[in-house]
Amino acid sequence: MRLIFSFILSWAYFLSSAQSIYVHTDKEVYFPGEILWFRVYVLQTQNHTPVNARTVAYLDLTDGKGASVLQYKAALGPATNNGGSVFIPQRLPSGTYTLTGATLASEAQGRSFSKKITILNPFALTDTLAAPVQKTYHVQFFPEGGTLVNGLRTRIGFKVSDPWGKGVQASLTLPDGAEAVSNALGIGSFYITPANSSAQATVRVKLPFGQVQDATLPPAATSGFVLNAEDRGVQYSVRISSASARAGTALALESESADGKTVRQTIVLNSAGQAEHLISKNLLPEGTSKLTLLQQDQTPIAERILFRLPGKKLDLQVTSNKKIFNLREEVHLSLTGIAMPGQADLSVSVKKLDDIQHSSGESIRSYFYLRKDLRGEIEYPDYYFEAEKSGELDDLLLTHGWRTFRKQAITGEDRYHHIRIRFTDKSTAQPMTGREAILSVPSRTALLYTAVTDSNGVATFLVKNLYGTQNLAGTLTTGEPAHAELLKFRPEAEVFSPADIRQITQNSYNEYAINVQVENIFSGKNRTSYLAPAALDSIPFFGKPEVRYRLDDYTRFVVMEEVMREYVREVMVRKNRGNFYFRNLDAARGHHFGTDPLILLDGVPLPDADRAMAYDPLKVEYIDVVTAAFFLGRKKYDGIVSYTTYKGILEDYTLDASYSVFTYEGLQPEREFYSPAVPGNPAVPDNRTVLYWTPRVLLKGSQNIRFPTSDLPGEYEVDIQGTDDTGVMGSTRLRFSVQR
Repeated sequence: MRLIFSFILSWAYFLSSAQSIYVHTDKEVYFPGEILWFRVYVLQTQNHTPVNARTVAYLDLTDGKGASVLQYKAALGPATNNGGSVFIPQRLPSGTYTLTGATLASEAQGRSFSKKITILNPFALTDTLAAPVQKTYHVQFFPEGGTLVNGLRTRIGFKVSDPWGKGVQASLTLPDGAEAVSNALGIGSFYITPANSSAQATVRVKLPFGQVQDATLPPAATSGFVLNAEDRGVQYSVRISSASARAGTALALESESADGKTVRQTIVLNSAGQAEHLISKNLLPEGTSKLTLLQQDQTPIAERILFRLPGKKLDLQVTSNKKIFNLREEVHLSLTGIAMPGQADLSVSVKKLDDIQHSSGESIRSYFYLRKDLRGEIEYPDYYFEAEKSGELDDLLLTHGWRTFRKQAITGEDRYHHIRIRFTDKSTAQPMTGREAILSVPSRTALLYTAVTDSNGVATFLVKNLYGTQNLAGTLTTGEPAHAELLKFRPEAEVFSPADIRQITQNSYNEYAINVQVENIFSGKNRTSYLAPAALDSIPFFGKPEVRYRLDDYTRFVVMEEVMREYVREVMVRKNRGNFYFRNLDAARGHHFGTDPLILLDGVPLPDADRAMAYDPLKVEYIDVVTAAFFLGRKKYDGIVSYTTYKGILEDYTLDASYSVFTYEGLQPEREFYSPAVPGNPAVPDNRTVLYWTPRVLLKGSQNIRFPTSDLPGEYEVDIQGTDDTGVMGSTRLRFSVQR
């Protein structure tokens, strides 16, 4: 006897290693009607090697209040470009938005990606982008290790920013009369010994344009510990201070090693209440790492972020055949990987620079090695990635204070996309645990999934290749009435400072708005072409049936009983006490099964044969019959009878009251970037501000890229980001001009 098994893994996720992601976008400022193009890089957190397994990236665009305005689910893996696109709708007002991205595995470790995105709506320009109400500058202080303690010399990082959150150079006069000066981005540090006083100390801050304002230092504790880590180039000199009364106290000092392990040292305070320790940078992981001081009961006392400048860098070079191009002239780029042992995976953007659009101050390398593990906004992370900026980088680390990783069980979508539904009792609202649940996707291809609810009443269905907007029907196999809630995953988003629009002229707004409208009018159809998904489920979940009856090949009956009795020979129809029953042929044994088969209509299980026999056969295109035992979840069925309608939407059929129906946005297909031919139709205007975008260039040695310029003169930037198969990251940029 042939048995068909449906293996459905319920609440047992595939275990994967920790992941981090980076999202490269074609630019940072958008108008409604434009397309935001993106590429998602998923790397192993420890060694930054690419994660090539199939998974799903969740992207979320949130406004300044944290409300989600756009969502996108991108299928990632070897058979995809790991890219996608989001159309910016007209309904979005001008404002500062956050683009957040994560996989389930990266979010479990608190490693979601966040990026500031600005949307300028020329029809609602001043709604949320007006100058901030508060005109004063912001001065923030960050004691090293987290705490000021009376009588203990402490280093304090500081940041001075304008009302838009942009750092400004400033000088500080400290309570003891000493001076401290920030860098150009408003960041600096100083040492101070808090006095044994209940009053908080005041600092005089000299701001640009001669402005002066006072700022108050954080209050100092009467007792505690101070952690200081001084960067001495090849090593950190760590000093721990406390009151002399704590002499002999044993503490634990934890740091991270290059291989991802935690290194713990026992520190004993001397007679003065102090201890010193040296940490070689060669023993630290590249990029940021955490230094934590703990009591013997594992309670953290102070924390400090350390940094080791990464040694390896993907050496990319890009050159163009000219520096200045004419309108609608073809640009030839030559991209080369220098001394690159493996293959690089790159994304490429070419955008126009002006007072609206600027060059990004961040790269994949500065993100993964620096910004990924720091909370809060960082201006121009690339600026700090130079050896001579080590002192300024150390000040930057101080201004981000304590950081905390959420260490949860790592769960990922390595093979399947997860759809989660919580079932609770309608009368008590308590979770319904240990129940088997069924999820159907009504369509012309029968898609059916099972799962068992966990202790929270959540059933996790592992779904494959579900694209576009779909209706989902979920129920418990017991038929119990339950309240069902579709759970949506949203990555944790950061909140960024308001976009600074002071330098943008009204003329620039008008020109940009016209460019967008021209592109939508003349190239709108060309920009709606989608790449076919790598793999769609084109066969039903039960595989290929033994027999298929296409009813248009037969004389059409208007009663389903006549159809089943006259044509479907593999199904014996019985009627007992007014109720119908089906008995499928057991082909392996040559006789009929003894119980009902699984009966489906557009992939949704029917409660009995009566419901099938009551359905209008003129709406059914074909009937599939499986003549073998079938195991679905916990239950065995004696074959399958599956009805598929012409529309695949359960036309004129009412689901049982136990079912809950949801509208679900599945994976989105990838849009194909449009670039006109050279020289193009002179009668059709070409107002592209993004000349070229590709989410994936596989580079080994060198490669050429070609694209035409548009009708817009100005300066353009080529932005290339990526990594190789060994985890070495790099980026490069090139500028050229277009003239009339």
